Amino acid sequence: MLKKFLISLSLVMGLSLFLQLPLAELSTTTHAASYGWKQVNGNWYYYTSSGVKVTGWKSIGGKWYYFNSYGVMKTGWVKEGSKWYFLDSNGAMKTGWLQSGSKWYYLNTDGAMATGWKKVSNTWYYLESSGAMRTGWLQSGSNWYYLKPNGAMQTSWAKVSGKWYFFDTNGTMKTGWVQSGSDWYYMNTNGTMKTGWVSSGGKWYYLDEVDGFMWTGWIDDNGKLYYLYDNGVMAASTTINGITLGADGAAIEETGFFNTDLKSTIGQIIKYYNDSIKKDFKVEYEDTNDIAYFFRNTEPLAYAEAGVVMGDVFFPEFLVDLAYALGIPVNEEEMEALLIEASDHGQAHNELVSVYNDGITLEFYWDIENY
Repeated sequence: MLKKFLISLSLVMGLSLFLQLPLAELSTTTHAASYGWKQVNGNWYYYTSSGVKVTGWKSIGGKWYYFNSYGVMKTGWVKEGSKWYFLDSNGAMKTGWLQSGSKWYYLNTDGAMATGWKKVSNTWYYLESSGAMRTGWLQSGSNWYYLKPNGAMQTSWAKVSGKWYFFDTNGTMKTGWVQSGSDWYYMNTNGTMKTGWVSSGGKWYYLDEVDGFMWTGWIDDNGKLYYLYDNGVMAASTTINGITLGADGAAIEETGFFNTDLKSTIGQIIKYYNDSIKKDFKVEYEDTNDIAYFFRNTEPLAYAEAGVVMGDVFFPEFLVDLAYALGIPVNEEEMEALLIEASDHGQAHNELVSVYNDGITLEFYWDIENY
């Protein structure tokens, strides 16, 4: 009886040991199979070498992945703390520009979704609180900005809905006076470029009707003549280049040979030469006798009346332009021919040179002091 009991006990222990061996081997096999990626019921998991499911962020193969509290790999938008991240269809965290639906987003180098102003490749963009890239008009604080259709912040000139606006290097829409290049412009309080007359600081200015730049010198507006100083301010109640300007800035119409229109033309010629060769050209009129005297740096330069121009041929181009304004048909080639002819006849120095062209006398002196 005792022998049978011992045999039975041996069989039971032997069977127990036999059964334990495969279980240990099975446990080892399961750990090996669970290390790394594993898909279960359509969800992906990642196991550590000890067979534990990963949760939270995990860098795998140089890419970042996010696993929820159950270890399930996430895709699409994920909020972690106060920050949003985007994981592609493979679960990898995205950085840089991202189009999601019809909107664009920017994800920082750490994957967090950007909001507010963001500089990317030296260009500024604005991302709303939802992260969506903004386009069109944007008010930020007390300033206005314009974001192009591609989201880039506008600087310099921009035409929006048929109106011109100017934005500084910080993207701020400008109002009031703006200098662009060598020209000045005036922007209304709503930012649109002003054209025509504008009153600023108690002074009047004139802005080009098409391009908006500030005019200087003589202008004709609706048949009336005005003069604008070099700083753009309209002259009033004064006399410039022999033209009398009223309190409203408009020239008081004059008759005679040197009428208002001719004086305006001569004024433009003088301004051109003053601007181009930096000489102090001036004109004085003797209205009672219809005579004009021209000076350069206070020295006599030329004399003109109906049909006659006499002057210092050291400035032949000026005299030709002056003769043309007075209706005397002469050009620079004719003047050169005149001077050659006068020189050949020994008349080029201190002698009066006269030619007759269509019955109009054109006279030039080599030395203005002799007339």
